[in-house]
Amino acid sequence: MGTVDRVLFVFFTLAGLVCALGLMLAVAGWPPELPFWIGALFTPEWRPPVLAVLLFFLVVGARLLWVGTKMARPRAVVHEHTLGQVAISLPAIESLVKKEACQIPGVREAKARIYQVPEGIAVEVRASVTPERSVPEVSREMQERIQVRIHEIVGVMVNQVRVRVEDIAAARARVE
Repeated sequence: MGTVDRVLFVFFTLAGLVCALGLMLAVAGWPPELPFWIGALFTPEWRPPVLAVLLFFLVVGARLLWVGTKMARPRAVVHEHTLGQVAISLPAIESLVKKEACQIPGVREAKARIYQVPEGIAVEVRASVTPERSVPEVSREMQERIQVRIHEIVGVMVNQVRVRVEDIAAARARVE
């Protein structure tokens, strides 16, 4: 749940508590008659703003219901062994992909994103390459190397490796 959703959740919960308290007091018979400002809310000139506020609460409630019930993205690859489970976090695999991609000559920097799919995992690499090597050649080498290394180290099949070259940049200056 993101920050905005948490703020909405707190606001919606507090508003719901105030409404519930008001209904409880009304059912208990307090106050004996409605105050003027509550009665004024039911007049025709106040209907549009009251309906807008109620619509806002309906939308926020639907959003919170959707956020609260959606499935969380799995954050680990789990292997079952006779002695128990081994879980390898997706950020750890992303780090491995980044390191492997950056070791390929012609790759300046790389960022990785891992997705779990039914057949294993899918990898998306966003890279910056140097113009010294052919981009298709570097991309093909990156795909093959990442697929082989993840299978060797993590033990899971890589279903797809997508490479997106975001920049063709000059090589880093080497310090000797």
